[in-house]
Amino acid sequence: MGWLLILCLQFFLLLTHVISSSHFICCLDDSSSLLQFKASFNIDTTDTNCGKLAYAEVSTWQNGTDCCSWLGVTCDTISGHVIGLDLSCNDLQGIIHPNSTLFHLSHLQTLNLAHNRLFPTQLSSQFGAFVNLTHLNLSDTEIQGEVSSCMIPQCLANLPFLQVLDMEMNKLYGSVPNTFSSMTFSTLNLNSNQLVGPLPKSLSNCRNLEVLNLGNKFEGDIPNVIGELHAIIGLNLSHNKLTGAIPQSFGNLINIESMDLSSNMLTGRIPTELTNLNYLAVLNISQNHLEGAIARGEQFDTFSNDSYVGNYGLCGLPLSKNCNKISPPSTYSDEHEQKFGFCWQPVAIGGMVFGVGLGCFVLLIGKPQWLVSMVGGKPNSRRTRRMRPHERINQNQLLHM
Repeated sequence: MGWLLILCLQFFLLLTHVISSSHFICCLDDSSSLLQFKASFNIDTTDTNCGKLAYAEVSTWQNGTDCCSWLGVTCDTISGHVIGLDLSCNDLQGIIHPNSTLFHLSHLQTLNLAHNRLFPTQLSSQFGAFVNLTHLNLSDTEIQGEVSSCMIPQCLANLPFLQVLDMEMNKLYGSVPNTFSSMTFSTLNLNSNQLVGPLPKSLSNCRNLEVLNLGNKFEGDIPNVIGELHAIIGLNLSHNKLTGAIPQSFGNLINIESMDLSSNMLTGRIPTELTNLNYLAVLNISQNHLEGAIARGEQFDTFSNDSYVGNYGLCGLPLSKNCNKISPPSTYSDEHEQKFGFCWQPVAIGGMVFGVGLGCFVLLIGKPQWLVSMVGGKPNSRRTRRMRPHERINQNQLLHM
């Protein structure tokens, strides 16, 4: 019986090894697609990017090894399909063509190619083929193209699970179509591109948005419907050409922690509704054309001058400009006199003529009693009023001032 027990134990260990080893072996098709994708790039192994040695991940990609063990690759533990690919900061240099084997990885859920040199890769509708994608990061990759012709948001309409889209610091241009549907975005980052036109009002359909970063060259008023994004935590609309007033509806962004509207052409007053934002820790509305008194209370009592610099019409704390400052009395200048049609020269001439005429009149008819009464009172009836002690003291003080 002992040998039978040992035989069963060996069989069990062998079966466990076979199951475990096959369990983590990635699909051969995915492995082949990754190796072909790697071969399509030029890689400078001596360069550093993002503080690490380039080629760090793809250097582990070797034919004949389990691709699920490769750095930057994540596999589904049941099916063995590649579901995650993180090749950020690998200094990959080359073009992602529409027929790239990257797009054969149909089970991808996260794709991060940030901080590589993919110029002159064109924005491709193929990115919209990853129907299971939840995170797409193509920031700082030099990808170029007109957004209205493809990706944002039409090509992403087929990505029902996409939560994070990061296309910051690329060469995207054109206007963003107003066709955002009820998408699942939690983060939309299109900062530092060449996007123009109005901000799409349909962004209000992205009710799960927590981070909205749209610093480009957008124009026009800020849509009031942005204030309906109640889940938003970070809002950056800086460095655009936005005009008009800050919407009062921004007072409804009750969860917001950071708001940057700097370097635009916004006008009007700061809405008092913003003082209701109890979680607002960072505010930057500098370099605009705002005016009036700065709102006070709650979080607004914590912001420094840097939040408001460059708005020469603003006043009140924390700025040194006082809204109730009274201007010192001004002296009449020649310009002021001319403004009201008044000049001292005619008055002086008229006074001289009147004085000469009055002197001649006195010489001819003597000193009339009515004139004496008007200018000097009755003769010998003039008395000197006794000065009160406190008046005398006051006069002496004035003399010594």
